[in-house]
Amino acid sequence: MEKVEKILPAREVDSSGQNDSSDLYDTSELHKWLAGGGPSSVEVPLVDQESAKQESLGAALADQAQSLVLCVEAQEEIQVEFRKTFDKLGWRARMVKTSETALEMARERSPEFIVYDADGQGRESLEVFFEIDRVSSIGRKSPRGLLLLGPKQLKLEDSVSDDIRQRYEILRKPLKMREVKNKMLACSIRE
Repeated sequence: MEKVEKILPAREVDSSGQNDSSDLYDTSELHKWLAGGGPSSVEVPLVDQESAKQESLGAALADQAQSLVLCVEAQEEIQVEFRKTFDKLGWRARMVKTSETALEMARERSPEFIVYDADGQGRESLEVFFEIDRVSSIGRKSPRGLLLLGPKQLKLEDSVSDDIRQRYEILRKPLKMREVKNKMLACSIRE
């Protein structure tokens, strides 16, 4: 008769008679054994819930680290602040000063996120933004992000489609940098 080894340690029962569910087990050995690989003499490590959560968060951040953000901002000092936030989020940022340069970059490689400050981009700034979004959406999931409008552009907000409104946070100036950063963080976790 074949010897069967235990691969999962017995769970401890607390004084109330319930199993301690705070521990998780690596079940790869169990799946291997059930698939006909036979029992293994390898000890299966015990993983606590906090470690599992941290690994899951690490995996999510690693996926997010692959995200590319296209940022259109005319002012260098604001670009510096944006870059700090992008670095904290693990985003690879392509910073540009003009809409035309951003459109060329979007044609080269589609970003997952777009931060577009329409203020200071000229009269056709929203039309170019719509084109950047359209080009970035071709053959892939449409990007999301932030659209920043200057005080003189508030009337143009009516020309923004419902699709854009669902994917982009529209912020009106004057703004505090903290508000913009908080919206970026919210945007990074929204699907």
